[in-house]
Amino acid sequence: MLLTLELSDAETTFAAFFDSSPNSSILVGQDYRITAINQQALKMLRLYWRYDPKVEESILSLAKTLPLPNFEENFKKALGGKLFTEEQSYKESHLRESWFEFTYLPIKERSGEVKAVCLSFINITERKKTENLLLSSISTNKALIGAMPDMFFRLNRDGVFTNYKVDNEDKLLISRDKIIGRNISEILPPDIVRKTLEQIEKTLQSGKVESFEYQLEINGSLNFFEARFVVSAKDEVMVIARDISERKRAENVLKRYQLLAENTLDIILFIRPSGDLLEANQAAALAYGYTIEELQSLNIRDLRAKKTLSQVATQMKEAVTNTRGILFETLHRRKDGTLFPVEVSSHGIELEGEQVLLSVIRDITERKRAEEVLLESEERYRSVVNALSEGVILHNRDGTIHSNPSARQILELSEDALTSHDPTDSHWGFIHEDGTSFPAETHPAKVTLSTGKPCSGVIMGLQRPNSNTQWLSINTEPLFQPDKVTLRGVVSSIVDITRQKEVEEALRESEGRYRSVVNSIKEVIFQTDAAGRWTFLNPAWIEITGFSVKESLGENFLNYVHPDDRERNLELFQPLIERKKDYCRHQVRYLTKEGEFRWIEVYARLTLDENEVILGTSGSLRDITKQHLAEDKLQHRLKFEELIATISTHFVNINVGEIDQEINQALAAIGHFSGVDRVFLFLDSDGLMNNKYEWCEEGITPQMQLLQNLSFASFPWLTGQVEQFGNLHLPSLDLIPEEAHFEREFLERQSIQSILVVPMVYEKRPLGSLGFDTVKAQKSWTTEDIALLKMAGETFTNAIKRKITEQALTEERDFAQLVVNTMGQGLAMTNIEGRFQFVNPTYARMLGYSPEELVGRSPTEFIHPEDVAKRNEAFRGSLSGKNNTYENRLIDRNGRIFYVTVTAVPIYRENQFKGAIAVITDITDRKRAEEALRQSEHRLQMVVSNVPMMLFAVDQSRVITFAEGQSLKELGMEPTRMVGHSLEAPCNPTDKYLAEKIQQAMEDERVNAILPIKGGAYEFWFSPVKEAEDQVSGVIGVGLDVSERVQAAEDIRQALEKEKELSIIKSRFISMASHDFRTPLTAILS
Repeated sequence: MLLTLELSDAETTFAAFFDSSPNSSILVGQDYRITAINQQALKMLRLYWRYDPKVEESILSLAKTLPLPNFEENFKKALGGKLFTEEQSYKESHLRESWFEFTYLPIKERSGEVKAVCLSFINITERKKTENLLLSSISTNKALIGAMPDMFFRLNRDGVFTNYKVDNEDKLLISRDKIIGRNISEILPPDIVRKTLEQIEKTLQSGKVESFEYQLEINGSLNFFEARFVVSAKDEVMVIARDISERKRAENVLKRYQLLAENTLDIILFIRPSGDLLEANQAAALAYGYTIEELQSLNIRDLRAKKTLSQVATQMKEAVTNTRGILFETLHRRKDGTLFPVEVSSHGIELEGEQVLLSVIRDITERKRAEEVLLESEERYRSVVNALSEGVILHNRDGTIHSNPSARQILELSEDALTSHDPTDSHWGFIHEDGTSFPAETHPAKVTLSTGKPCSGVIMGLQRPNSNTQWLSINTEPLFQPDKVTLRGVVSSIVDITRQKEVEEALRESEGRYRSVVNSIKEVIFQTDAAGRWTFLNPAWIEITGFSVKESLGENFLNYVHPDDRERNLELFQPLIERKKDYCRHQVRYLTKEGEFRWIEVYARLTLDENEVILGTSGSLRDITKQHLAEDKLQHRLKFEELIATISTHFVNINVGEIDQEINQALAAIGHFSGVDRVFLFLDSDGLMNNKYEWCEEGITPQMQLLQNLSFASFPWLTGQVEQFGNLHLPSLDLIPEEAHFEREFLERQSIQSILVVPMVYEKRPLGSLGFDTVKAQKSWTTEDIALLKMAGETFTNAIKRKITEQALTEERDFAQLVVNTMGQGLAMTNIEGRFQFVNPTYARMLGYSPEELVGRSPTEFIHPEDVAKRNEAFRGSLSGKNNTYENRLIDRNGRIFYVTVTAVPIYRENQFKGAIAVITDITDRKRAEEALRQSEHRLQMVVSNVPMMLFAVDQSRVITFAEGQSLKELGMEPTRMVGHSLEAPCNPTDKYLAEKIQQAMEDERVNAILPIKGGAYEFWFSPVKEAEDQVSGVIGVGLDVSERVQAAEDIRQALEKEKELSIIKSRFISMASHDFRTPLTAILS
């Protein structure tokens, strides 16, 4: 330091560190004369301004040389005692672009009087460059985010919104001003909340990008979204939500039509005039044993039986010429050579400009077999019924009665007697098990005849004169006409259980004597079967466990053993099961009905049959809980001390950045060990309390978000308790006095039943508090536990004071950079010349290059030549400040052409065009899906509109989503008017039996039924349609008019009935004739 003037006391004190300062400093007196200059100042002035100042010269000359425009004004402020700083830029050619910071520092005497001013200056050029770059980066990143159509949300680990960016407010479930600070559970449906929290946790643990799809109803419309999760900060993720509704709808339509074709049970063939197969469905491949590709290489004659080949040409010609098509039966041949009967419906149609035959073919093998079996079934069933040991009686509605031999034997009646005496009449003397009369109208056969519903397991006593009561078990089933509506009669099965009732009565008397002894014992006496299920327990079981004997019998004994003791319990039983010991005796915990447990001493022996086969176990259970409590208390104390010591050791060895995580883990460890529901840590600041850390037991609602900025003044009694006793210990909220009712209500709102709070103090100053509470039950803490928890609080206090708060880089920059590098769309930035200045990894992958290879190149190099003009027009629009969205085709490194949507936004800085940012979305799959959907819809429409059948689809809400077929129109139903309406809608005259069958299919069952509709009969096949996770999402139905077939079957049945009736009449006539002739002949002969 250069000194020539005599310094004041203040200047002398300041001079002690003046020369060692890293800043350039000049000491100036009140008279504006320089009194001292340090070496840094001399070097700086000579280097940048080529100026060599002298002590004693006026500082004003230096101020003009630099120059410093506001020097005198700032100097006077410093003389007035104010510290003042300003920045100055120098743009002269010899200085380039330089920035300096000038500080005017008043130098005061002890009296406070300013004696001098220190002018300190430092070169801040590099700092200014960094600031400018940061501002430019923020501006660029904001423009990047503004160009993207996705929604962005930042969520913490608990699912609370901390930031968001959404352009289209229509996609939000709540208004913008209510998002920040809200938990997703307050906004989204529970299933989406659960999946979102799972993805947040998975992303935070793995550090990788995770995603899932979900759907929401917004403004009455169902929307589909894809959510991507990526770590954005500690315990925080960014969620990029994209609306994929349009794509999903296209996929669903395509999938629906594919399912219609794939799930029909009938074979569908497209046949050229030559007989070559053009196309076949999956049902055809399954029926013939060929793959679909193999079928497409065959001729229809390859699938016909040899003896039917001569008919093929005629049938194909007739199918083409007949406008209604033809229906015929024939034989087809599988790949393995086997033949099977089929029913063929064939029509001529035009498909993509070509005249072809559409043939719908049904395998009627089962139908043919059924017709044969039907003729044999009646005799077979009659033989079975007669051979049954159970009595079987058929009551017809016309009063006729038929029975099998067993029924007549049980009731001790002949066939004629049983026919003339209705077994349901009151004169039989039926009684209930309690001896009361059994009214005739409640007889199960009459109940079934009147209601049409079956009766099962009805016990009746039959009293006869001079005889013991005969006990019967009766089951009934209704017998319906073929229409399954009209009740024809009832079938009753009868079993004589008299002997069983006698044995049961004797057993009850024996058990009564045994129970009187066992019920008086205070230890539990038990028996189990070989599977470990309780078969007997005495009343002591209720006193010890609280479970009733009734609810426990039949349950496995392990269900009542504490889960932690079950494996050990089985190990202790093993020597007994292996016959290595005659008995076993051990101690385990048994659960009580109140959710607690008791220590039990188990004594057990095996129960064996006469062949030494294990039937189960028997023994006793003795309550030894009190003995264990004393031992457990001591062990609890030792383990608690060990836990606190372990936590303290961990905090000594961790880095500052790990403190938050370690505190949360420590709170969880203490909470689990202490058996509390919540552990929390509050930090105090300016008279306010803030809940900074919290652990909650599973199923307990967190309160941390609600416990912020709480004033000490609002809780005078609680804070007073902590100050007076060194802690707050409330085993019950009833200990809070009436004057503190506000504080009690505050705790009750959190469902708290018991609470303990210990203060956290650092250097005799309160830092905060550590607290524990219970929600499920009340709890009291011992003095020893409270002392150990205070030690834990001291450990947390020291750790929090160690924590170093570091300023992170600008949040906006990190947020935007994260979006750019992880987004699923391409993003590129071009400069003013239209060349790539930046591309993200996704866009580079689209083109098959690395980002570095693309920078500096023109986008037109990769655009299809026919689309370059469109891109140039969009770029010109960006020059004029317009946003542009358009589609074009790109060509990747390997020459592959793909479709994209481009959204371009211009970039402006200081009102000057600097380039453009574009978001590129690959839409190639969507284009292909749209084309495939168009072709599929056309083909399916041709199939279903020309088939003499009805085909429809119903979703989970019983709404018709598809309807087509000639049969619908023949029934007067217009398919286009049916779609979009429920089955029960007036425009859909659906039969109730049809609705029932559809509901069966909704329950994941394939259904086949013949139903009457508008005077005709239709055979239906209903198949459930399954989506992801094997869930039924709807039903596909196929119906075929089988009126003629049903009528033929009915004619056969009536003919058989008529033949049977004629046979009966014939028998009666012969009997009568025999009687009439025998009488006069007898008289003549006598």
